[in-house]
Amino acid sequence: MEGEMSAGLIQETRPVWAEVPGSGAVRIWGPDAGGWLQGQVTQDLSSLAEGGAARSCLVSRQGRIESLLTIGRTGPQEYVAFAEPPGPLIQRLTDFVVMEDVEWEDLGGPLWTVQGGGLDEPPAASIALRHDRTSVGGWDVLRPEAPGPSDPAEVERRMLLAGRPAMGSDIGEKTLPPELGPEFDRIHVSHAKGCYVGQEVLHRIFARGHTNQTWSLLWVAGAVESGSPVTSEGQKAGSVIRSVDFPDGRRLASCMIRNEAIAAGARLEVGGLPAEAVTLGSR
Repeated sequence: MEGEMSAGLIQETRPVWAEVPGSGAVRIWGPDAGGWLQGQVTQDLSSLAEGGAARSCLVSRQGRIESLLTIGRTGPQEYVAFAEPPGPLIQRLTDFVVMEDVEWEDLGGPLWTVQGGGLDEPPAASIALRHDRTSVGGWDVLRPEAPGPSDPAEVERRMLLAGRPAMGSDIGEKTLPPELGPEFDRIHVSHAKGCYVGQEVLHRIFARGHTNQTWSLLWVAGAVESGSPVTSEGQKAGSVIRSVDFPDGRRLASCMIRNEAIAAGARLEVGGLPAEAVTLGSR
């Protein structure tokens, strides 16, 4: 049975702050900066206007996600990358800027995110890039601390309810972008741009039309823990990555599940409790 994910389930839209774990910022500039980035990241930056920002990934040659990126164009030949984590991008710059006229600076971290309604203007910060992590609006900023109360648990709850996977938990060292679902792939990956590191693997999956497993959300009728088994028609199909509580006693759990196990009408259970698949297409 499938349940429909609705933005109306997000009961609060008040702005709330949280630190983005393991994050940092890198400034990249020079006559060849745009071309160099275009050959490294999954998203097409060729039409990115000054003042704009694009979501992307840095992937390995095997197509596995190394960093989640929000890349802002801050000048004709200048970009800022907000990275989760920044280490792989810094390593790529160190190793693979050779003949290109590219300079870069590690701006440090951490990044903070503010999520909520009515956030039309960026908050005060040295750098702010628009990043809606919760389907109601938001920004990521580079600043030493949050200007208001921090509530990471509430941001996590809203992100999961909005169907947004988190780096370091939902996204591990072997995760491929298309395994996170078609909406994530649409936002983070261009299948029409030229060559970049990892493109061959990702284009092969795109041409084939599917992965073997997909990141999914399940409503579960009771408390579950990370690692609890997910079964479909009595057969193990995956396990819980993380979950959050809701006032009605249910938990919303993220899982990586075999595609054939979540077919329409399949009887799903998590740790022996009835479960219901969420339709992420309604994000």
